Amino acid sequence: MRSNKAQFSIGQVFVYILAIVVAGLIILYGYRAIAGFKGQAEDIALVNFKTSIENDIESMATRFDSVRTQEYDVPGDEVCFVDMDKKGDVDNADLCISGSEDYNALICNSWKAGANQNIFLIPMADVQIYAESLRVNGTGYFCTEAKQGRITIRLEGKGDSTLVSEVQ
Repeated sequence: MRSNKAQFSIGQVFVYILAIVVAGLIILYGYRAIAGFKGQAEDIALVNFKTSIENDIESMATRFDSVRTQEYDVPGDEVCFVDMDKKGDVDNADLCISGSEDYNALICNSWKAGANQNIFLIPMADVQIYAESLRVNGTGYFCTEAKQGRITIRLEGKGDSTLVSEVQ
């Protein structure tokens, strides 16, 4: 006589296999949904940064001798600001000298070409950020590293432009 406890029917095996497949599909769907949410959150952070920094620079431009320290959440490791009015200084800037610590070919080429972008996120983002009133003293550019996903910069209104610099 055979023991019923040790026997599996074909139907039971099919049910177990089906349960494993369904559980796997649920896990895969959940992983993809979470990855999609993360991507959307990064896109939202990028758009928020772009909007707020462009608006702040443009609004400070008309406030002569007004200074404000501003903090931004940054969806990257570093942000570089380039003064498009200082194209004559491009070839002498460390940003464009190969072998320099600040060297970045993409930003340098955009600066030389006078592209419609003067604020750059590193790593590069798909969105172009441009503030027409942006000015930078000295070399014509300045880069600042994000600390815990945030940067702090100094905005100084000049009446027709905004001088962007490091916080001292």
